[in-house]
Amino acid sequence: MDSVFKKVMFVLAAVCLTLACAAGAVLAQQFKQGSTYAEARGGVYGTTNENVNVIATYGGAFGYYALNNVAIEAEGLGYYVDQNKVTTTKAGESKKDDQASGGGVNVIAKWHMVATPLASMYVGAGGGGVWTDKNIAYNGDKNNWTGLAEMGMTVSLSNSVNLRAAGRYQHIGAFADTGVNALGGNLGLMFSF
Repeated sequence: MDSVFKKVMFVLAAVCLTLACAAGAVLAQQFKQGSTYAEARGGVYGTTNENVNVIATYGGAFGYYALNNVAIEAEGLGYYVDQNKVTTTKAGESKKDDQASGGGVNVIAKWHMVATPLASMYVGAGGGGVWTDKNIAYNGDKNNWTGLAEMGMTVSLSNSVNLRAAGRYQHIGAFADTGVNALGGNLGLMFSF
């Protein structure tokens, strides 16, 4: 999984850097100190936990640029977790679909390391929590800490609207077999004001 993660992050970084450096049109994408934004977003993630198949997220975020090209963001997401509940029987183990849903919040710091009027490339890291109606994974908890790191890009669509795409690693829960490592991507539509 580590080699796949490294390859995905390298390819994503190369694509983002190429697009950001090749930008030529002058649209008003700016990440100036004191500006703010709101964003609607959704994502899909695969996991390394054999009992969690896929995680889907949906929601939004509000951000504030504390410095030029550096934002502090508050993210609120709904979570859908497709997982299996494992029970021990006399014949071995039995797996049954056991979907969980809930919500989570994260605080994320983002740095737009390459920013042009048309596109940008950024890195971000943060943490928060996820609260669900069932344990994640089946042998984990309903209340979990999260940590995340992401790399992404924005593309300007107009003076105040950007399309954002990112690859994200997110850890949910304990750093044991009860925790979940999720790797995937998310898309967002960012409105600056």
